[in-house]
Amino acid sequence: GAVSIIGSAVIGCSAGDGGATNTLATDLNVTDSTISSCNATRGGAVYVHSGSASLARSTISNCSARESGGGLYSAGGRTSLSDGALISGCSAEGQGNAIFLLAGEVSYALPAPAGRWLPNARCEVYREACPTDHQGRQTNDCPNHRETCAINLVDQNNVDPWYCQAPTFVQPCNWKNETG
Repeated sequence: GAVSIIGSAVIGCSAGDGGATNTLATDLNVTDSTISSCNATRGGAVYVHSGSASLARSTISNCSARESGGGLYSAGGRTSLSDGALISGCSAEGQGNAIFLLAGEVSYALPAPAGRWLPNARCEVYREACPTDHQGRQTNDCPNHRETCAINLVDQNNVDPWYCQAPTFVQPCNWKNETG
């Protein structure tokens, strides 16, 4: 079965695992809702043991965990955040103020809220494709530097290195196109 929280506010809850929700072999859907000021040992707001959790157009804020995962704790299953879902102002005495990923899968369907991305995830610079000639062959050293270009927005003096393509308009992290 599935549990849905739609257009609701869940405030000030407390539990051992998952201050507001604990997902075990079920599906949780949180849409257009707010979870705030909740606390737990693990997963101040949401604890996903197995099954799935989906948060869309919702906010988790000011929640806390005595161990890990101030906002969300994933011990398994699949968790997806989308459509501007935001975890902010949460804290944990251990690891993962916003999210703690022990096991399972946590994903964010972009675009993420401005200046936000999943913690503990690698933040890469999205760049334009490497140039090719009319036969589809690479025309410069761009492919050999893809890794370096993905982790560095700019080199010295706020200028892209010669071997990196320009950043794309949409960026997953807090990069600013005009300034880096």
